[in-house]
Amino acid sequence: MRKRKPSDGFAFQVLNVFTARAYSALTASVYRPLFERPALPFTATGASFNGEAVGLALATHTDQAAHILSIYVRPQYRRQRVGLRLLEMLEANLTPKCARAELTYALGKDALHFEEFLHACHWPLEGPHLDVFSVSAEIVSAPWVVRATLPDIYTIEDWSTITQQERETLTTSQETERWIPEHLVPFGFELRLERVNSLILRRSGTIIGWLLTQAYGDGHIRYVNLYVRPSLNRVGHTFCTLALIAEAARRHIHAYGAHSRGFFEVQPANTDFLRFIERHLGNHLVSRTELKKLTKKLR
Repeated sequence: MRKRKPSDGFAFQVLNVFTARAYSALTASVYRPLFERPALPFTATGASFNGEAVGLALATHTDQAAHILSIYVRPQYRRQRVGLRLLEMLEANLTPKCARAELTYALGKDALHFEEFLHACHWPLEGPHLDVFSVSAEIVSAPWVVRATLPDIYTIEDWSTITQQERETLTTSQETERWIPEHLVPFGFELRLERVNSLILRRSGTIIGWLLTQAYGDGHIRYVNLYVRPSLNRVGHTFCTLALIAEAARRHIHAYGAHSRGFFEVQPANTDFLRFIERHLGNHLVSRTELKKLTKKLR
């Protein structure tokens, strides 16, 4: 009896807004809106077996980088190089669009098998680690949240209130002073903002900070960019960063309810913030997960 080749019975294709919908069950619910109302350009490849959708690789991309969001093959169709073919096709279609691809995954009992798969796909396995924390809605009752109030010269408003002149002023000040770490410059985060609690902080009408968030699905929210000009962060017995977190948490819970969660990432080298989490968030932490981020050059 002839041994079946890995490709026998499988069909592979690059998906678009219309064809991708048949594969939406193969990715997390937070990514499914991409197939209906894309907030970012996406590239997806799909595998089917006898007409049934069995595998999906999905990425969003900008001019600089692609972010691979998910790779999934139904369990009964694994170990037949379906995932490898999906990722190869995905990378081939991303290469004309951007120079590198990034991928983040959780470290744990399943990481070894996933890394073996990535190695077969010629991905470098060295990369920085991140800690991802999940916080419960009860955080709004924490004493430091209650105390995190600012004088009247400070205003916290929706990020959407930023004006074109403020954008230009912020860009100019960054060019001359370099007061914002490059990875926290806010304009690179705007395409997928959660409007409910993406915030801007002004002091006497001048922007000095922000907290930007993204939808995570089912009412959960990722807190992706928190920054305040360091020289202006401390105000009396509190900090502007705490006031931003407190206001964002209140808006989050008002919009999505007490069962929703907030997620945020911390680099292990950020020991000051990790100590803050231990001292002030410990009672409200739901989970802590260690992630690894990999980068592959596409051209």
